[in-house]
Amino acid sequence: MNLKRGFHTLDAARYLGVSKSLLDHSRLSGFVADGIPAPPFIKIGRTIRYLKEDLDQWLDLFPKYRHTSAMPECVGSVKPISLEPPPRSTRSGRHKGFAQSACNHESAQDF
Repeated sequence: MNLKRGFHTLDAARYLGVSKSLLDHSRLSGFVADGIPAPPFIKIGRTIRYLKEDLDQWLDLFPKYRHTSAMPECVGSVKPISLEPPPRSTRSGRHKGFAQSACNHESAQDF
């Protein structure tokens, strides 16, 4: 039985099934990608911790599907990432390594 409540970044990434660098970048920007908020974290001194209950609530923000044909076509599709930084006048403040969603379709749950 796992009674651990606070996870280091690497453990939180493993728990969520994402990369450590995704959590590192999302902590800086406040977003995982294209408007998806980063999971909440706490700071104890210089140490970052993710609470299990916060990670579970963050996962619950995502829609659940029973089969892939119920998903909107744009889910998982992304625009190509440009390796060139945008001109200074249009910088969005987002990390250039994050692909942005190719559509703005609202996801619907299929139950």
